[in-house]
Amino acid sequence: MSTSLLLFYITLSYPDSYLFVPFCLKLMASSSPAISSKVEDTADGNAAALASCIFCKIAASGGEKTNTNILYQDNDVVAFPDIKPAAKHHTLVISKQHVLNAKVLTSEHKALVQKMVDTGKKLMQEQGIELDDVRYGFHWPPFYSIGHLHLHVIAPVSEMSFLSKIIFKPNTWWFVTVSIYTSLFRNSYCFVNYKEVSEVKMR
Repeated sequence: MSTSLLLFYITLSYPDSYLFVPFCLKLMASSSPAISSKVEDTADGNAAALASCIFCKIAASGGEKTNTNILYQDNDVVAFPDIKPAAKHHTLVISKQHVLNAKVLTSEHKALVQKMVDTGKKLMQEQGIELDDVRYGFHWPPFYSIGHLHLHVIAPVSEMSFLSKIIFKPNTWWFVTVSIYTSLFRNSYCFVNYKEVSEVKMR
C-alpha cells in the first residue's frame, strides 16, 4: 500500500487520525527522491545545495531546464503550479535565494516573505479568486519533500478534499501559516510552530 493510500485509510478509520498525519507525511518525504534532508541551509548559497535542489534549478533557469510553467518571477521569487494540487488553484511561491525552510526564517526575511505572500495574493486575484477562500502556509520540518522555502497558496479552500484539508491544516505540527506576533516578538515577522507559540503564551 502506498503512503498516500495509507494516510487516506488512517484518516477515515480513526477519529484521532490527525495524530498520525505527521508520521505519514514524514514517510512520504523520506521516500521522495527530491528530499534534501542532507542539504544545509544557506543564506550564502551552498554549492551542494544549489546543485541538488530542484527549486534552485527552476529559479535559475526560469523553468526552462525543468519544463516548469512559470506563472510569475522577479529578482526575489518564482511562482508555478504545484504538480500535486490540493485544490483547483494550487501555486507554489519560492524564494530565489536558497533558504531551507520556514523554521530558519528571521526578521531579516520580512521583505522576502511579504513578497511571497503578495505574489500569491496577486495570482489568486488574477484568477478571480476571493482572498478569504485562499490558504497560505508552509510545511514545518521535517514534513516536506523539498528543502527549499516554498509558500503554498491554495484555493478555493471550500472545495479542498477531506484529505487535503488535513495535510494543509493550519497551525498544526506539520503546516504553519504566516503570522505577526507583535506581543511576543517585538514586531518581528516570525514563523513559528503553533505548539511553540502556545507554550510561550502559557508561561
